[in-house]
Amino acid sequence: LATVVYNGYIYTSDNSGTNWNQKGGVKNWSCITSSSDGTTLAAVVYGGCIWTSTDSGGNWTEQTNSGSRDWQGITVSSDGKKFAAVVSGSDKIYISHP
Repeated sequence: LATVVYNGYIYTSDNSGTNWNQKGGVKNWSCITSSSDGTTLAAVVYGGCIWTSTDSGGNWTEQTNSGSRDWQGITVSSDGKKFAAVVSGSDKIYISHP
């Protein structure tokens, strides 16, 4: 499980929500998504970049090539290889190219 808090942190759980681990710095996190096996996660920051993890949320990498935007939503394919994200106030869908 994973969740984000706007003006807060990323939280992950590896025991169905009994315990939660705080990750990342305080940011305007707006959305988080996970591959079907929970290995690949991606989160977006409103007024920031897209962040990804390939170890179930243990470590996070800022994807600076995504650009600093008002990211509002993100989703990942079940196999964790493709991402689609949206920006607040835009009619565009940004799609990753592996």
